[in-house]
Amino acid sequence: MQTLTRRKAISLLPLLAATTGVSSLAEDASSLLTQSHAYSLQSLKAVQQKTGFETRQVLNGKIADGELLDIHHSTLPAGQMPHPAHQHKHAELLVLLDGNLEFYNNNVTEHVASGDIVFAAPNQLHGWKNVGDRPAKYYVIAIGTDA
Repeated sequence: MQTLTRRKAISLLPLLAATTGVSSLAEDASSLLTQSHAYSLQSLKAVQQKTGFETRQVLNGKIADGELLDIHHSTLPAGQMPHPAHQHKHAELLVLLDGNLEFYNNNVTEHVASGDIVFAAPNQLHGWKNVGDRPAKYYVIAIGTDA
């Protein structure tokens, strides 16, 4: 598995920006991501999760080097966590569009505000909670062999 460098993470930001584009179909998990594409957030199916938050799958597939890439948009109600703190083999970026979160990173809590970006390294215990008084909106970008 390749190391996610700062340069590689930054190079993915245009892909994130494309999610506010003009198309409507998300890629499916077996897709090879070989074509550029724009995604309209409003056209992506909203799925209500058991814990009360909403997710919209943007894409899920393999990029040219064989690593999996998964992107979803979430809206997390005030006071909620999407799930308990966890760890996994892949890296994650969380791009907070609106709201206030606490990011739990190996027993350290960091405050995250609108516009901030979180990097969760592979195999590190992490999680987040909406500590604001309104829903938090964010993208999660998972990169790695088990994303």
